[in-house]
Amino acid sequence: MKITIMGGTGYIGQGILSVLLQNKSQYELISLSRSGAKNHSNLVESVTYLRLI
Repeated sequence: MKITIMGGTGYIGQGILSVLLQNKSQYELISLSRSGAKNHSNLVESVTYLRLI
């Protein structure tokens, strides 16, 4: 199952992604944000980060 989180690089978005990763075999996680993965040091591994244009 694919789950997309809007604002996944923010404080709440990162928390949601971390909780979802506890069952990572069930989910493909995608994060959409204005910055993508650029300039963020606290990103969750195994999440696809995409930048909105």
